[in-house]
Amino acid sequence: MKYRLLYPVCLLFLLCAALLALSTGKYPMGPATLVRLCLSAVGCKSPGYDLAAPALVLWSVRLPRILMAALVGAGLSVSGAVFQGLFKTPLVSPGILGVTSGANFGAALGLLFFAGSAWRIQVSAFAWGLIAVGLTCQIGKRGDRSVTTLILAGVIVSALFMAGLSYIKCKADPLGQLPAIVFWTMGSFRLDRYRSRRRHAHP
Repeated sequence: MKYRLLYPVCLLFLLCAALLALSTGKYPMGPATLVRLCLSAVGCKSPGYDLAAPALVLWSVRLPRILMAALVGAGLSVSGAVFQGLFKTPLVSPGILGVTSGANFGAALGLLFFAGSAWRIQVSAFAWGLIAVGLTCQIGKRGDRSVTTLILAGVIVSALFMAGLSYIKCKADPLGQLPAIVFWTMGSFRLDRYRSRRRHAHP
């Protein structure tokens, strides 16, 4: 019974956070403006109000990012549950098993060699994430196959790929590639601004 009550409460918190993200920022929009924009989207326009700029901010910038952030959060929670169910322990996670560091390493390689091609960067990050978890499993199988061995193997693989990421940062272009790598590993939906900065830095 308590879990049935927990789901609606979490959904309510998610909706409140989404509304807060929609209304705050460099271009603040109050609840009345949001209501007018929603009514305008279904054909009920409010005369006397210029909604061109708020509509651009809402439909082209904030709402897509909020939806993408919700999908990414759902994907992370599902991946954590899958890892915990697959390895039969609540201690494992993509970060512990080296997936996160492997994906960061792959994305850095993609940004270093395939800058401007988003799908190649994503494929590289995904592939190296799989390689990292594969290495963790192979190292973990050589011991006593316990959860402790698996976690220690994940720590080793994570340290290896973090060292590789640091080396790539040292070799990256400090005006274009390095900011993009740092920004990607921090996590954001605005990688495009670093692509444009790189184009301006190297005409």
